[in-house]
Amino acid sequence: MSALINSGLRLSKPFRVGLFFSVLVGLSHALPDALAKQPYKLEIIARDGDVIDGKTLDFTNTLPDRYPVINNNGNVAFHTRLSAADDPDNGVFTINDGLIAAAGQTFSGKTLTEINPTPPAINDINDVVFDASFEDGFGIFSKDRGLLVDLSEPVDGRTLLFSLFVLSVNNTGNVAYRSAFVNSAGDGLKSGIFTTTDGLIIAAGDTVAGQTLVNIGFPLLSDTDDIIFTGTVDNGTETTSAIISLNNGLLATAGEMINGRRTTELTFVWSNNADEFAYLTLLEDMPGDTFFRNAVVSSKTGVVTASGEVIEGNLLQNVSVFSLNNNGDIVYIARFDPSTGGGLAVVSNENGIIAQLGDAVDDLTLTNVIRPSLLSINDSGVVAFLGGFSDGTSGIVLATPVPEPGSVFILAVGLAWARRRRFAA
Repeated sequence: MSALINSGLRLSKPFRVGLFFSVLVGLSHALPDALAKQPYKLEIIARDGDVIDGKTLDFTNTLPDRYPVINNNGNVAFHTRLSAADDPDNGVFTINDGLIAAAGQTFSGKTLTEINPTPPAINDINDVVFDASFEDGFGIFSKDRGLLVDLSEPVDGRTLLFSLFVLSVNNTGNVAYRSAFVNSAGDGLKSGIFTTTDGLIIAAGDTVAGQTLVNIGFPLLSDTDDIIFTGTVDNGTETTSAIISLNNGLLATAGEMINGRRTTELTFVWSNNADEFAYLTLLEDMPGDTFFRNAVVSSKTGVVTASGEVIEGNLLQNVSVFSLNNNGDIVYIARFDPSTGGGLAVVSNENGIIAQLGDAVDDLTLTNVIRPSLLSINDSGVVAFLGGFSDGTSGIVLATPVPEPGSVFILAVGLAWARRRRFAA
Protein backbone atom coordinates (compact mmCIF):
# COMPACT_ATOMS: atom_id res chain seq x y z
CA MET A 1 0.00 0.00 0.00
CA SER A 2 2.86 2.41 0.84
CA ALA A 3 4.49 1.59 -2.49
CA LEU A 4 1.32 2.62 -4.28
CA ILE A 5 1.20 5.90 -2.38
CA ASN A 6 4.89 6.67 -2.93
CA SER A 7 4.54 6.02 -6.64
CA GLY A 8 2.30 9.05 -6.93
CA LEU A 9 -0.76 6.97 -7.89
CA ARG A 10 -3.87 8.71 -6.54
CA LEU A 11 -6.34 6.28 -4.97
CA SER A 12 -10.02 7.11 -4.79
CA LYS A 13 -11.58 7.50 -1.34
CA PRO A 14 -13.88 4.43 -1.73
CA PHE A 15 -10.87 2.35 -2.75
CA ARG A 16 -8.84 3.56 0.24
CA VAL A 17 -11.70 2.75 2.65
CA GLY A 18 -12.20 -0.71 1.15
CA LEU A 19 -8.48 -1.45 1.26
CA PHE A 20 -8.27 -0.27 4.86
CA PHE A 21 -11.00 -2.62 6.05
CA SER A 22 -9.60 -5.50 3.99
CA VAL A 23 -6.35 -5.09 5.89
CA LEU A 24 -8.25 -5.09 9.19
CA VAL A 25 -10.02 -8.34 8.31
CA GLY A 26 -6.70 -9.91 7.43
CA LEU A 27 -5.22 -8.77 10.72
CA SER A 28 -8.15 -10.17 12.69
CA HIS A 29 -7.69 -13.57 11.03
CA ALA A 30 -4.05 -13.50 11.98
CA LEU A 31 -4.69 -12.80 15.65
CA PRO A 32 -3.06 -15.30 18.01
CA ASP A 33 -4.99 -18.00 19.87
CA ALA A 34 -5.15 -15.71 22.88
CA LEU A 35 -7.76 -13.70 20.97
CA ALA A 36 -9.77 -16.75 19.82
CA LYS A 37 -13.50 -16.32 20.18
CA GLN A 38 -15.39 -17.08 23.37
CA PRO A 39 -18.69 -17.90 21.68
CA TYR A 40 -21.10 -18.19 24.61
CA LYS A 41 -21.74 -16.59 27.97
CA LEU A 42 -23.17 -19.01 30.57
CA GLU A 43 -25.55 -17.87 33.29
CA ILE A 44 -27.99 -19.53 35.68
CA ILE A 45 -31.50 -18.15 35.23
CA ALA A 46 -33.35 -20.40 37.72
CA ARG A 47 -32.23 -23.04 40.24
CA ASP A 48 -33.10 -24.85 43.45
CA GLY A 49 -34.21 -22.52 46.21
CA ASP A 50 -35.14 -19.61 43.96
CA VAL A 51 -38.49 -18.10 44.90
CA ILE A 52 -40.76 -16.96 42.08
CA ASP A 53 -44.12 -15.46 42.95
CA GLY A 54 -44.03 -17.13 46.36
CA LYS A 55 -43.14 -20.58 45.00
CA THR A 56 -39.80 -22.20 45.89
CA LEU A 57 -38.24 -24.09 42.97
CA ASP A 58 -36.88 -27.61 43.39
CA PHE A 59 -35.06 -28.78 40.27
CA THR A 60 -33.29 -31.56 42.20
CA ASN A 61 -36.47 -33.62 42.20
CA THR A 62 -37.55 -32.58 38.72
CA LEU A 63 -37.75 -35.33 36.13
CA PRO A 64 -35.13 -34.81 33.41
CA ASP A 65 -37.75 -34.83 30.62
CA ARG A 66 -39.13 -31.52 31.94
CA TYR A 67 -36.79 -29.43 29.87
CA PRO A 68 -36.72 -25.63 29.41
CA VAL A 69 -38.02 -24.15 26.15
CA ILE A 70 -36.85 -20.80 24.76
CA ASN A 71 -38.72 -18.76 22.14
CA ASN A 72 -37.45 -16.18 19.67
CA ASN A 73 -38.10 -13.36 22.13
CA GLY A 74 -35.69 -14.95 24.61
CA ASN A 75 -38.46 -15.98 27.02
CA VAL A 76 -37.89 -19.36 28.69
CA ALA A 77 -40.76 -21.59 29.82
CA PHE A 78 -40.14 -24.47 32.19
CA HIS A 79 -41.81 -27.01 34.45
CA THR A 80 -40.41 -27.91 37.86
CA ARG A 81 -41.36 -29.35 41.19
CA LEU A 82 -41.94 -27.01 44.06
CA SER A 83 -40.32 -27.33 47.47
CA ALA A 84 -42.16 -29.83 49.67
CA ALA A 85 -42.09 -27.28 52.49
CA ASP A 86 -43.81 -24.81 50.20
CA ASP A 87 -46.16 -26.88 48.06
CA PRO A 88 -45.73 -30.55 47.14
CA ASP A 89 -46.88 -29.95 43.57
CA ASN A 90 -45.37 -28.81 40.28
CA GLY A 91 -45.40 -25.43 38.63
CA VAL A 92 -45.10 -23.91 35.17
CA PHE A 93 -43.06 -20.71 34.94
CA THR A 94 -41.51 -18.35 32.43
CA ILE A 95 -38.51 -16.16 33.08
CA ASN A 96 -40.37 -13.06 31.88
CA ASP A 97 -43.77 -13.61 33.50
CA GLY A 98 -43.04 -15.71 36.59
CA LEU A 99 -45.60 -18.26 37.76
CA ILE A 100 -47.94 -19.37 34.96
CA ALA A 101 -49.76 -22.28 36.60
CA ALA A 102 -49.82 -24.29 39.83
CA ALA A 103 -52.33 -26.31 41.83
CA GLY A 104 -55.14 -24.13 43.16
CA GLN A 105 -55.23 -21.74 40.23
CA THR A 106 -58.39 -21.53 38.11
CA PHE A 107 -58.53 -21.51 34.31
CA SER A 108 -61.87 -21.45 32.45
CA GLY A 109 -63.67 -22.40 35.63
CA LYS A 110 -61.41 -25.42 36.25
CA THR A 111 -59.41 -25.37 39.47
CA LEU A 112 -56.11 -27.13 38.89
CA THR A 113 -55.21 -30.00 41.20
CA GLU A 114 -51.87 -30.95 39.61
CA ILE A 115 -49.56 -29.86 36.83
CA ASN A 116 -48.87 -33.00 34.82
CA PRO A 117 -45.27 -33.89 33.87
CA THR A 118 -45.55 -32.99 30.18
CA PRO A 119 -43.16 -30.06 29.59
CA PRO A 120 -44.81 -26.77 28.61
CA ALA A 121 -44.58 -25.27 25.13
CA ILE A 122 -44.21 -21.59 24.24
CA ASN A 123 -44.61 -19.74 20.94
CA ASP A 124 -43.22 -16.41 19.79
CA ILE A 125 -46.36 -14.62 21.01
CA ASN A 126 -45.38 -15.75 24.53
CA ASP A 127 -48.45 -17.96 24.88
CA VAL A 128 -47.60 -20.92 27.11
CA VAL A 129 -49.50 -24.21 26.90
CA PHE A 130 -49.37 -26.95 29.51
CA ASP A 131 -51.02 -30.19 30.61
CA ALA A 132 -52.84 -30.14 33.97
CA SER A 133 -55.38 -32.11 36.02
CA PHE A 134 -58.48 -30.75 37.68
CA GLU A 135 -61.25 -32.38 39.66
CA ASP A 136 -62.66 -35.29 37.60
CA GLY A 137 -60.51 -34.59 34.58
CA PHE A 138 -57.41 -33.31 32.82
CA GLY A 139 -56.72 -31.14 29.83
CA ILE A 140 -54.47 -28.84 27.87
CA PHE A 141 -54.49 -25.21 28.96
CA SER A 142 -53.15 -21.94 27.59
CA LYS A 143 -51.78 -19.12 29.72
CA ASP A 144 -53.79 -16.64 27.68
CA ARG A 145 -56.75 -18.68 26.41
CA GLY A 146 -57.59 -20.98 29.31
CA LEU A 147 -58.79 -24.55 28.69
CA LEU A 148 -58.07 -25.55 25.09
CA VAL A 149 -59.26 -29.16 25.20
CA ASP A 150 -60.80 -31.26 27.97
CA LEU A 151 -58.98 -34.57 27.57
CA SER A 152 -61.38 -36.27 29.98
CA GLU A 153 -64.15 -35.83 27.37
CA PRO A 154 -64.22 -37.83 24.10
CA VAL A 155 -62.38 -36.19 21.21
CA ASP A 156 -63.76 -37.18 17.80
CA GLY A 157 -65.47 -40.13 19.49
CA ARG A 158 -62.23 -41.34 21.08
CA THR A 159 -61.75 -41.70 24.81
CA LEU A 160 -58.29 -40.31 25.57
CA LEU A 161 -56.21 -41.94 28.26
CA PHE A 162 -53.18 -39.68 28.55
CA SER A 163 -50.95 -37.38 26.56
CA LEU A 164 -47.29 -38.21 26.22
CA PHE A 165 -44.02 -36.33 26.50
CA VAL A 166 -44.34 -33.27 24.24
CA LEU A 167 -46.83 -30.51 23.46
CA SER A 168 -46.14 -28.41 20.36
CA VAL A 169 -47.68 -24.96 19.80
CA ASN A 170 -47.24 -22.86 16.68
CA ASN A 171 -47.51 -19.12 16.21
CA THR A 172 -51.17 -19.33 15.18
CA GLY A 173 -51.99 -20.90 18.56
CA ASN A 174 -52.74 -24.42 17.31
CA VAL A 175 -51.46 -27.17 19.62
CA ALA A 176 -50.48 -30.72 18.65
CA TYR A 177 -50.24 -33.57 21.14
CA ARG A 178 -49.97 -37.34 21.21
CA SER A 179 -52.35 -39.47 23.21
CA ALA A 180 -53.35 -43.08 23.71
CA PHE A 181 -57.04 -43.72 23.15
CA VAL A 182 -59.80 -46.30 22.73
CA ASN A 183 -62.76 -45.84 20.40
CA SER A 184 -66.32 -47.08 20.15
CA ALA A 185 -65.34 -49.71 17.59
CA GLY A 186 -63.71 -51.65 20.39
CA ASP A 187 -60.53 -52.34 18.44
CA GLY A 188 -58.24 -51.88 21.41
CA LEU A 189 -55.73 -49.31 22.57
CA LYS A 190 -54.18 -47.09 19.93
CA SER A 191 -51.99 -44.01 19.84
CA GLY A 192 -52.64 -40.95 17.73
CA ILE A 193 -51.76 -37.33 17.12
CA PHE A 194 -54.42 -34.70 17.79
CA THR A 195 -54.60 -30.92 17.47
CA THR A 196 -56.72 -28.54 19.48
CA THR A 197 -58.29 -27.17 16.29
CA ASP A 198 -58.99 -30.36 14.31
CA GLY A 199 -59.07 -33.26 16.77
CA LEU A 200 -57.60 -36.58 15.62
CA ILE A 201 -55.11 -36.07 12.78
CA ILE A 202 -53.45 -39.47 12.35
CA ALA A 203 -53.45 -42.74 14.28
CA ALA A 204 -51.80 -46.14 14.39
CA GLY A 205 -53.37 -48.30 11.69
CA ASP A 206 -53.56 -45.47 9.15
CA THR A 207 -51.74 -45.80 5.84
CA VAL A 208 -48.73 -43.64 4.95
CA ALA A 209 -47.23 -43.95 1.47
CA GLY A 210 -48.77 -47.41 1.09
CA GLN A 211 -47.44 -48.63 4.45
CA THR A 212 -49.30 -49.20 7.72
CA LEU A 213 -48.43 -46.92 10.60
CA VAL A 214 -47.69 -49.08 13.65
CA ASN A 215 -46.33 -46.67 16.28
CA ILE A 216 -46.33 -42.88 16.62
CA GLY A 217 -43.81 -40.58 18.26
CA PHE A 218 -44.31 -37.06 19.59
CA PRO A 219 -45.52 -34.36 17.14
CA LEU A 220 -43.73 -31.23 15.96
CA LEU A 221 -46.15 -28.63 14.61
CA SER A 222 -45.06 -26.00 12.08
CA ASP A 223 -46.62 -22.59 11.45
CA THR A 224 -48.24 -24.07 8.32
CA ASP A 225 -49.83 -26.81 10.47
CA ASP A 226 -47.65 -29.56 9.03
CA ILE A 227 -46.78 -32.17 11.65
CA ILE A 228 -43.54 -34.16 11.63
CA PHE A 229 -43.01 -37.16 13.89
CA THR A 230 -41.12 -40.42 14.27
CA GLY A 231 -43.01 -43.66 13.75
CA THR A 232 -42.82 -47.30 12.77
CA VAL A 233 -44.29 -48.45 9.46
CA ASP A 234 -45.09 -51.94 8.14
CA ASN A 235 -44.86 -52.64 4.41
CA GLY A 236 -46.32 -56.14 4.76
CA THR A 237 -42.90 -57.76 4.88
CA GLU A 238 -41.07 -55.92 7.61
CA THR A 239 -41.40 -52.99 9.98
CA THR A 240 -38.98 -50.10 9.99
CA SER A 241 -38.57 -46.79 11.80
CA ALA A 242 -39.34 -43.65 9.84
CA ILE A 243 -39.69 -39.87 9.87
CA ILE A 244 -43.17 -38.91 8.73
CA SER A 245 -44.79 -35.64 7.63
CA LEU A 246 -48.53 -35.15 7.71
CA ASN A 247 -48.36 -33.20 4.44
CA ASN A 248 -45.51 -34.99 2.66
CA GLY A 249 -45.67 -38.61 3.83
CA LEU A 250 -42.46 -40.55 4.46
CA LEU A 251 -39.46 -38.23 4.75
CA ALA A 252 -36.85 -40.80 5.77
CA THR A 253 -36.75 -44.49 6.63
CA ALA A 254 -34.15 -46.69 8.28
CA GLY A 255 -31.89 -48.39 5.75
CA GLU A 256 -31.26 -45.33 3.59
CA MET A 257 -27.72 -44.30 2.67
CA ILE A 258 -26.52 -41.00 4.16
CA ASN A 259 -23.03 -39.76 3.22
CA GLY A 260 -22.05 -43.32 2.35
CA ARG A 261 -23.42 -44.83 5.56
CA ARG A 262 -26.61 -46.79 6.09
CA THR A 263 -29.10 -45.69 8.76
CA THR A 264 -30.31 -48.54 10.96
CA GLU A 265 -32.81 -46.93 13.33
CA LEU A 266 -34.41 -43.47 13.52
CA THR A 267 -35.16 -42.64 17.14
CA PHE A 268 -35.69 -38.89 17.56
CA VAL A 269 -36.62 -35.99 15.28
CA TRP A 270 -36.70 -32.19 15.41
CA SER A 271 -37.99 -29.84 12.70
CA ASN A 272 -38.21 -26.11 11.99
CA ASN A 273 -40.28 -23.68 9.92
CA ALA A 274 -37.71 -23.69 7.10
CA ASP A 275 -38.61 -27.14 5.72
CA GLU A 276 -35.68 -28.77 7.49
CA PHE A 277 -35.72 -31.70 9.86
CA ALA A 278 -32.97 -33.56 11.67
CA TYR A 279 -32.99 -36.91 13.38
CA LEU A 280 -30.99 -39.15 15.68
CA THR A 281 -29.95 -42.48 14.21
CA LEU A 282 -27.43 -45.30 14.24
CA LEU A 283 -25.17 -45.42 11.19
CA GLU A 284 -23.20 -48.33 9.84
CA ASP A 285 -19.65 -47.11 9.31
CA MET A 286 -19.64 -48.70 5.88
CA PRO A 287 -22.21 -50.89 4.09
CA GLY A 288 -22.00 -54.38 5.58
CA ASP A 289 -19.89 -53.27 8.54
CA THR A 290 -21.05 -54.25 12.02
CA PHE A 291 -19.68 -51.13 13.75
CA PHE A 292 -22.44 -48.58 14.40
CA ARG A 293 -22.15 -44.87 14.95
CA ASN A 294 -24.61 -42.80 16.95
CA ALA A 295 -25.30 -39.74 14.77
CA VAL A 296 -27.38 -36.63 14.12
CA VAL A 297 -28.46 -36.28 10.49
CA SER A 298 -29.93 -33.16 8.83
CA SER A 299 -32.26 -33.33 5.83
CA LYS A 300 -30.29 -30.46 4.28
CA THR A 301 -26.65 -31.13 5.19
CA GLY A 302 -26.44 -34.87 5.87
CA VAL A 303 -24.45 -36.16 8.84
CA VAL A 304 -24.01 -33.34 11.38
CA THR A 305 -22.01 -35.32 13.92
CA ALA A 306 -21.34 -38.95 14.77
CA SER A 307 -19.62 -40.92 17.50
CA GLY A 308 -15.93 -41.27 16.78
CA GLU A 309 -15.62 -37.63 15.72
CA VAL A 310 -13.03 -35.52 17.53
CA ILE A 311 -14.40 -32.17 18.72
CA GLU A 312 -11.85 -29.69 20.08
CA GLY A 313 -9.61 -32.59 21.12
CA ASN A 314 -12.46 -34.63 22.66
CA LEU A 315 -13.48 -38.00 21.22
CA LEU A 316 -17.27 -38.15 20.87
CA GLN A 317 -18.76 -41.32 22.36
CA ASN A 318 -22.47 -40.59 22.21
CA VAL A 319 -25.11 -38.02 21.26
CA SER A 320 -28.29 -38.24 23.31
CA VAL A 321 -30.64 -35.39 22.27
CA PHE A 322 -30.50 -32.24 20.17
CA SER A 323 -32.48 -29.18 19.11
CA LEU A 324 -32.81 -27.30 15.81
CA ASN A 325 -33.70 -23.66 15.08
CA ASN A 326 -35.07 -22.00 11.93
CA ASN A 327 -31.56 -21.09 10.74
CA GLY A 328 -30.48 -24.72 10.68
CA ASP A 329 -28.31 -24.39 13.81
CA ILE A 330 -28.19 -27.63 15.81
CA VAL A 331 -27.13 -28.03 19.44
CA TYR A 332 -26.79 -31.40 21.13
CA ILE A 333 -25.75 -33.06 24.36
CA ALA A 334 -22.54 -35.03 23.87
CA ARG A 335 -20.66 -37.52 25.99
CA PHE A 336 -16.90 -37.55 25.40
CA ASP A 337 -14.44 -40.38 25.93
CA PRO A 338 -12.83 -40.13 29.41
CA SER A 339 -9.40 -40.70 27.88
CA THR A 340 -9.68 -37.37 26.03
CA GLY A 341 -11.08 -35.31 28.88
CA GLY A 342 -14.45 -37.02 29.10
CA GLY A 343 -17.67 -35.81 30.54
CA LEU A 344 -20.80 -34.26 29.17
CA ALA A 345 -21.03 -31.14 27.05
CA VAL A 346 -23.46 -29.01 25.07
CA VAL A 347 -22.15 -28.71 21.52
CA SER A 348 -23.12 -26.58 18.51
CA ASN A 349 -22.68 -27.71 14.92
CA GLU A 350 -21.52 -24.16 14.13
CA ASN A 351 -19.47 -23.11 17.17
CA GLY A 352 -18.20 -26.32 18.75
CA ILE A 353 -18.38 -26.78 22.52
CA ILE A 354 -20.75 -24.32 24.19
CA ALA A 355 -20.62 -25.66 27.73
CA GLN A 356 -18.62 -28.49 29.30
CA LEU A 357 -18.27 -29.95 32.76
CA GLY A 358 -15.89 -27.77 34.75
CA ASP A 359 -16.95 -24.52 33.07
CA ALA A 360 -17.67 -21.53 35.29
CA VAL A 361 -21.34 -20.57 35.51
CA ASP A 362 -21.85 -17.38 37.48
CA ASP A 363 -19.93 -18.06 40.74
CA LEU A 364 -20.31 -21.87 40.46
CA THR A 365 -18.95 -24.70 38.34
CA LEU A 366 -20.97 -26.80 35.92
CA THR A 367 -20.87 -30.39 37.23
CA ASN A 368 -23.62 -32.03 35.16
CA VAL A 369 -25.57 -31.63 31.95
CA ILE A 370 -28.78 -33.39 32.87
CA ARG A 371 -29.86 -36.16 30.51
CA PRO A 372 -32.09 -37.32 28.93
CA SER A 373 -33.42 -33.78 29.26
CA LEU A 374 -33.89 -32.02 25.95
CA LEU A 375 -32.41 -28.61 25.30
CA SER A 376 -33.69 -25.68 23.28
CA ILE A 377 -32.19 -23.12 20.88
CA ASN A 378 -33.85 -20.02 19.42
CA ASP A 379 -33.11 -18.24 16.15
CA SER A 380 -30.63 -15.90 17.86
CA GLY A 381 -28.58 -18.95 18.87
CA VAL A 382 -29.41 -18.68 22.59
CA VAL A 383 -29.51 -22.12 24.23
CA ALA A 384 -31.34 -23.23 27.38
CA PHE A 385 -30.58 -26.52 29.14
CA LEU A 386 -30.74 -28.20 32.55
CA GLY A 387 -27.48 -28.36 34.49
CA GLY A 388 -26.08 -29.35 37.85
CA PHE A 389 -23.69 -27.12 39.83
CA SER A 390 -20.81 -27.41 42.27
CA ASP A 391 -22.94 -26.43 45.28
CA GLY A 392 -25.21 -29.44 44.74
CA THR A 393 -28.08 -27.50 43.18
CA SER A 394 -29.61 -27.92 39.74
CA GLY A 395 -31.29 -25.47 37.43
CA ILE A 396 -31.56 -23.86 34.02
CA VAL A 397 -28.48 -22.56 32.24
CA LEU A 398 -28.75 -19.96 29.51
CA ALA A 399 -25.92 -19.89 26.96
CA THR A 400 -25.88 -16.63 25.00
CA PRO A 401 -23.61 -15.98 21.98
CA VAL A 402 -21.11 -13.15 22.45
CA PRO A 403 -19.28 -11.24 19.71
CA GLU A 404 -16.05 -12.77 18.47
CA PRO A 405 -12.97 -10.83 19.62
CA GLY A 406 -11.89 -10.49 16.00
CA SER A 407 -15.16 -8.75 15.14
CA VAL A 408 -14.83 -6.49 18.16
CA PHE A 409 -11.26 -5.67 17.11
CA ILE A 410 -12.35 -4.70 13.60
CA LEU A 411 -15.24 -2.63 14.89
CA ALA A 412 -13.11 -0.81 17.48
CA VAL A 413 -10.33 0.04 15.03
CA GLY A 414 -12.86 1.03 12.36
CA LEU A 415 -14.66 3.38 14.74
CA ALA A 416 -11.38 4.88 15.87
CA TRP A 417 -10.40 5.47 12.21
CA ALA A 418 -13.80 7.07 11.50
CA ARG A 419 -13.45 9.41 14.50
CA ARG A 420 -9.92 10.35 13.39
CA ARG A 421 -11.17 11.19 9.89
CA ARG A 422 -14.06 13.25 11.27
CA PHE A 423 -11.87 15.23 13.65
CA ALA A 424 -9.25 15.76 10.94
CA ALA A 425 -11.84 17.15 8.53
